[in-house]
Amino acid sequence: MRSRLLPGLGPDTAAAMTIPFWPVATAGLLVAALSFSGILIPEAPWRQIVVGSGIVSIAGIAPFAGAWPGSPTELRSMLNTGVAMAKNFAVLRALLWLHWPAQEMFGK
Repeated sequence: MRSRLLPGLGPDTAAAMTIPFWPVATAGLLVAALSFSGILIPEAPWRQIVVGSGIVSIAGIAPFAGAWPGSPTELRSMLNTGVAMAKNFAVLRALLWLHWPAQEMFGK
């Protein structure tokens, strides 16, 4: 399987290039969740951390659509890409356009 946006990359190279994106996005979401809960950094700008993590995740997924590491087929790879992108866009939409959750919901 090859990336549609970067067809010159082999599957192993494409997979290796995505590796730095996942720990950054995961760590950001973890920090945001702990901050939202008031455990790690109370009063932290958790919304901005989530938005940044979502953008990092999208940046790691988009160029490599169709070359999802570990997917047995191209169809499965595209499905994995679509689901991951849909989740990212749903989170960004909730935070940026719907302004959910409201500040009043959690008392901050």
